[in-house]
Amino acid sequence: MPRILIVDDDPGQRSLLDSFLRGQGFGTVLADSGERALEILPAKRFSLMFSDVRMPGLSGLETLQRARKQ
Repeated sequence: MPRILIVDDDPGQRSLLDSFLRGQGFGTVLADSGERALEILPAKRFSLMFSDVRMPGLSGLETLQRARKQ
């Protein structure tokens, strides 16, 4: 089953996307920040990452850039 990492600082948005994707048969893992996403990435294999662009701390784009380096 494809696993998707959802990164968003807004709990409502995170939950909404999580519910939708699970309903479509995907496995999901949630992160509330870019920093947390970077901690999770090495431990599991993901097919896709959805990320909010504007977040406190690391933005979604910065998170993506660092994730690609990992």
